[in-house]
Amino acid sequence: MNSALRGMVVRSVNEEDVEELYAARLLIEKGAVEAAFDAGRLDDTLRMKLADSLKSHRQHANGTSLDDLSKALVHDRAFHSALVAAARIPMISEAHARIVGQTHTVFVSIPGITSARSRSIRTLSTRSSQAKKQIVAALKLHLERSRQNTLRQVKVLAQTMEPDLL
Repeated sequence: MNSALRGMVVRSVNEEDVEELYAARLLIEKGAVEAAFDAGRLDDTLRMKLADSLKSHRQHANGTSLDDLSKALVHDRAFHSALVAAARIPMISEAHARIVGQTHTVFVSIPGITSARSRSIRTLSTRSSQAKKQIVAALKLHLERSRQNTLRQVKVLAQTMEPDLL
């Protein structure tokens, strides 16, 4: 056995893990967007930054390589992190970074997840300049679609794996 791999545990992801990740993301991102909106921090500068992240994300989201996935996730993280950072609560931003990192680990471990996600991210970009209620609704819709797509992929993966590997 390779000594570098000794003690390494690869844990499979199940539906409960996905539900927990998305519940945490929704609580954090919704609250952060509302706080940022109320403080007047969802300004044109932030909107331009978000639009740039979305544009870059789209360029890679439909790719089929691991490199495309990696680049898409960098831009996905930049988008969601910018939303949360606008609330200016570092403790929340740190917790969010860990949760998004875990979510992205799930994406990397499940074949086919990028194409499903690329459709859901467009919803938020088309509404980012509207009122708080609409922005929050768009964020919730985006996260819900992403949650559903991720759950679908986890179920497909679970069906294709041997029972003793789960």
